[in-house]
Amino acid sequence: MSKSIVTTFASDAQRIKNSSKISKALGIELPANAELILESLFEAREAAHAVVMVAMDKLKVLAKERDALVPQIGQLEDDNYNQFQLGSNVKKIAAIRQEIANLDDEIAELQKKVHSKEDQFQKIAALADRALNWLKKIDRDDFLQPCNVDLPKGSDISKLRQQIAELTADMHQVQSAPYPASMAKQASRAKIERMAAAGAPDMLHCIDTGEPFKFSFLGAADELSLVGADLRTCQMAWLHKDAMIAKIEAEINELADDENALDPAEREAKLTALAEERLKLERVECELIQNNPNQFEHRPEVSIEALLGVEIIHDDGRSPADIALDESNARELTPTS
Repeated sequence: MSKSIVTTFASDAQRIKNSSKISKALGIELPANAELILESLFEAREAAHAVVMVAMDKLKVLAKERDALVPQIGQLEDDNYNQFQLGSNVKKIAAIRQEIANLDDEIAELQKKVHSKEDQFQKIAALADRALNWLKKIDRDDFLQPCNVDLPKGSDISKLRQQIAELTADMHQVQSAPYPASMAKQASRAKIERMAAAGAPDMLHCIDTGEPFKFSFLGAADELSLVGADLRTCQMAWLHKDAMIAKIEAEINELADDENALDPAEREAKLTALAEERLKLERVECELIQNNPNQFEHRPEVSIEALLGVEIIHDDGRSPADIALDESNARELTPTS
């Protein structure tokens, strides 16, 4: 956070006193800059909510006024039981209708304001909830420290957000990349072996009793659940294991895309690098917003680490990049099984 913003916040003793309650409630020590940013977020949420409530109350008053005018037109029209009285009420009816039209315009305009503020409130509330949930998940053996950000000359928030969007798309692409055929074959062989073992007949019963063998399949439900196949399929795997493996591997060869495949280590390395780069850009983005709070709003999906201007120092040796990747996976990206 820039020095000017810190100085502005620090000058408000009441804000500091209120924000310190956040650390106490969460049981975690927050850097002063993070306390103040979080408190500002809560205040913005309450302010947006208050505007919505005031506007809603005003809408109720306007609607009540409008509803009271409508019966007056009906009463005046009922009084026009002959042509002579009709002329005397025409101007009154027209005036009331104009008043209703004016109220309709005012109501429509106010409804737009309500919808806009409701949307703003929901975005801020969701961001505040994400921030609290993120802080609650921090290991109590770890701690947060301020992360100073140097704004590159000529930083432009629109360009930054375009770069962030591109990195997010790259991360989705890495997440959805296929696995190597060798991994698919290994996993398939292992499953067929388990299926074959699960479908084998109970020959010990035959030897011990002299009776014909049987597919007793003790603990069948649990075992079938583990291998992900029914009993008949498991028996087929026992009878034709080699043929099943050959057929499955032929199908894998037909569908494999090893040119674009990533093994787990490659996938994690690429995601970590992309997450780290995105976090750097988000830190600059959030710094720009802190310096221009009335010009820009935070994206709902922004990294909380960047939003609060902090980095995690881990007792277990994990780096900030590791946490950036963990949070990225929690933010919209579907983990690969």
